[in-house]
Amino acid sequence: MTTASYTGLSKWHAPVTPPPRDGHFSSTHWIHGYDSEEAPYSQHDMYMDITGKSKVQNMAMTLGLVLERPMAEIARLKISKEMGIGDLEIDACPTRVLKYEGVNFRDTCDFILSRQDWEETYGLEIKTVSSFKQKKLWGDEWTDQVPLHVKLQCWAHLHANGLDKCFVASWFYTPNEPTIYLVERPEESEMESVMDNLVAWHRQYIDTDEMLSIDGSAGCTKYLQRIEQLEDDIIEATTEDMDLMSNYVVAKKMAAESKLALEDAKNQIRARIGENAGISFGDYGKIKWTGKKVRRMTDTIDMGE
Repeated sequence: MTTASYTGLSKWHAPVTPPPRDGHFSSTHWIHGYDSEEAPYSQHDMYMDITGKSKVQNMAMTLGLVLERPMAEIARLKISKEMGIGDLEIDACPTRVLKYEGVNFRDTCDFILSRQDWEETYGLEIKTVSSFKQKKLWGDEWTDQVPLHVKLQCWAHLHANGLDKCFVASWFYTPNEPTIYLVERPEESEMESVMDNLVAWHRQYIDTDEMLSIDGSAGCTKYLQRIEQLEDDIIEATTEDMDLMSNYVVAKKMAAESKLALEDAKNQIRARIGENAGISFGDYGKIKWTGKKVRRMTDTIDMGE
């Protein structure tokens, strides 16, 4: 396999020992170098990654890692059959690093697909998509109609590993096999533009330690929670701020009322079910007891979303 060499960019290297995660831009950060708001996380999340702040590993992320290898094997067979060149071999991809304009970049593609008797080498990125909203961002199979942040991630893989193409196998938590997409190599100018933008971001917020703009994102909330020392002052509300307080009070009251209303509705359902296993509402779904030692109510009701 050859290592890509773009105009104005140094070659990527695969170290014997993978570099530390903090201090390096990774392929998941490239979306912010594309001047887009379609990233699945905010710039505050990226800031915490670069500065080495811990990130909570949720169950979706954990399950996605467990499913990577079996999904990759299914995707390998599906891609091999589609290409008609015999079975492609699958290998883990080494972490590659690059220092560009004094800033560290790191990339790890999930898998590499190749054959000894085939001149081309492909990347394989695995995505497990459980969100219905995220699923709507994916288009027709065997196209490059993937979410922009996934396409940018594949660009990084193509660039760092000298790959000819990058396949994406996306599994939507259904009995079906993963859906396959194909991302082609971008123009060299686009690659350089993305990296230049990330370097500029690094110099502004990391090198000079300028504070990020405060916004209403969840990433910003986590960022503020990790600031070592807050300002001592308590700011005084202006007339315009009173709307913020009103919205907060109304939302908090509605949340409390909704919680009580939900519990009351559950109690009425429990009374109707009694000692039975559950109740069916035909095509709308059912509500039933689950568990053995401690039972709890679960439902498959169509919420109309």
